[in-house]
Amino acid sequence: MNAITANVLEDAALRACSLVRGLADNERGPLFAHAPTQTFAPGDAIFLTGTAGDTIMAVLNGSVRISV
Repeated sequence: MNAITANVLEDAALRACSLVRGLADNERGPLFAHAPTQTFAPGDAIFLTGTAGDTIMAVLNGSVRISV
């Protein structure tokens, strides 16, 4: 998948997120510009206990297991 296709798919997934669904396009654009997406392999740690809580994350595809 090329970068343009990936960005279009990510934008569509982000638009569907309940946190930003009510925002206008001109409000979402600047927000999305600062919202990089990451892909994790099964079993990868996304964050660890004690990690600073300075980000917000949304699962666009797949599932996450939280354990201690």
